[in-house]
Amino acid sequence: MISFPTCQVGQGSFRQLTRPADWNERPIQFRQIAEGGAGLIVIWLAPTARGRNLFLGLFLVRQVVWARNSMITQEHFKLLAAYNRWANARLYAAALDLSELSYRLHTGVYFGSLHGTLNHLLLTDRLWLKRLTGEGDLPNDLNAILYEDRIELTKARIAEDNRMIEVTGKYDETALRSLHSYRTTSGMPQSQVLADILLHLFNHQTHHRGQAHACLSILTGGEPPPLDLLAFQRGGAAPNLGQLIASRSMEDGRVNSSKEVSGLHRGAATRASR
Repeated sequence: MISFPTCQVGQGSFRQLTRPADWNERPIQFRQIAEGGAGLIVIWLAPTARGRNLFLGLFLVRQVVWARNSMITQEHFKLLAAYNRWANARLYAAALDLSELSYRLHTGVYFGSLHGTLNHLLLTDRLWLKRLTGEGDLPNDLNAILYEDRIELTKARIAEDNRMIEVTGKYDETALRSLHSYRTTSGMPQSQVLADILLHLFNHQTHHRGQAHACLSILTGGEPPPLDLLAFQRGGAAPNLGQLIASRSMEDGRVNSSKEVSGLHRGAATRASR
């Protein structure tokens, strides 16, 4: 099997064109231009037109493959995973501010309500992480409601976003270019490049997060918190969901306690009036 242009650079009559020791540490754009230039020299020096055409074809195929693989890297996926957690924190903080009626109100989005949409996003993240790691839950009903309670759903979202960062952070460039096999919800076997799977995963999140964002706009009549990637890259703040749900739990406890005390007073007053 011919490997091009690697077999031409550093081998055969071009042995003098060896790569420096720090070659792989140099910017990928530099490496692509340098090796591409070396490949063009090989094509130009080919003794026959047929040889030039053969090398040119291999060169173009190789450049297309490299361009595809170099477009998105491990650092890009780390960025997307961190952005995913940031955007979900903003979204969930706004969802927690809604009344229970508004939160569950049917707004016409694909999964009915904000509650249904947020559950679907958590469900599909778990499904894909199970396919990628072999660990965790594997839900097959895409309409399933995993958590009826908003606080419990938020806790699960926090855990899944942290897990997403951990899992994607472990993939190096070789792993990202490798094929990954899994089964669909219908049981059909599939194999895809890992980078393509992760691109789908993060794109799917953005798609349904947009629907959830629209729900907030419809339900409040105002502008929901912006979820632009640029806002994240510029250092936009995101709430700490763990602290937020802890404070809300304390408030709910005080409200319930107040209701109980109020009920006792009303009961005593009723008995005294009899």
